[in-house]
Amino acid sequence: MQTYQFDNFPNHQRNSEIERLTTNVDSHSKTLVDLLLTNGLYGSNEVLDVGCGTGAMLQLLASLLEKTKFHGVDNSTKILETAKNTIGQTNEKIQLTHGDACNLPYPDNTFDFVFTRLVLMHNSNPEQVIDEMVRVCKPGGTICAIEIDDGTQLFHPHGEELNKIVQAHIQFSKLHGTDRTMGRKLYSLFSKHSHTEETMVIIQTSDYSKDFIQNNELPTLLKFALGNDDGRRLVEANLLTEEDRSELVSTFIPRFLASPHRFESCSFMYAFGKKVAT
Repeated sequence: MQTYQFDNFPNHQRNSEIERLTTNVDSHSKTLVDLLLTNGLYGSNEVLDVGCGTGAMLQLLASLLEKTKFHGVDNSTKILETAKNTIGQTNEKIQLTHGDACNLPYPDNTFDFVFTRLVLMHNSNPEQVIDEMVRVCKPGGTICAIEIDDGTQLFHPHGEELNKIVQAHIQFSKLHGTDRTMGRKLYSLFSKHSHTEETMVIIQTSDYSKDFIQNNELPTLLKFALGNDDGRRLVEANLLTEEDRSELVSTFIPRFLASPHRFESCSFMYAFGKKVAT
């Protein structure tokens, strides 16, 4: 089961989500590329992106590795249409396929490098996704999962107050099959798998500077936590009091955004493992 269903979004939400997904890749592309290249991607002939979305990652990597063939799979027909329009129908280096991450439409031992980004957190059975990634990876090849962990979100000022809504959102997501603390679980998921070895997790946080703050914009994870109803669903689920929600929306968040000295941070977790050579 997946809780993130792009095809079910209304049209206006699809457009904003496409923009967010593309910007999200652009915002930390250098770190992404460096970590992937130095941990198995460089020298790979066949690469698979599980949950490729708009294809932004595929385009970025394909522009750097001329001799590598890239494949992307996603369960959303709508987002694959966007990817195909962006990438181009005749790009022989990138092949896009509709399919389920829990039942990948590829034979065993097909790819040298298999990665997924911000997919496991939306799947109620991340172990099965990893099983499939390992299955389609060649012996000796690399699997990689990139996830965030909302529990690493930090704010200042009013960090304690803002953390209330983050924690409520983590619990709300858990009730609906989403795990917004997936990042901390990657090492366990990889290391306990019977067909992986050499598990490694790299934690990456973006460098923080004045340029990071743009137009008093609400941090992305606070946007998710507040949702379209300013967090009222969290109150209805008894995860946040109405008094706390109202004070957050009317007082603490505006004060946070108004501070020229504010700080916010969240970590990305990169897990790498090798498929056991048999």
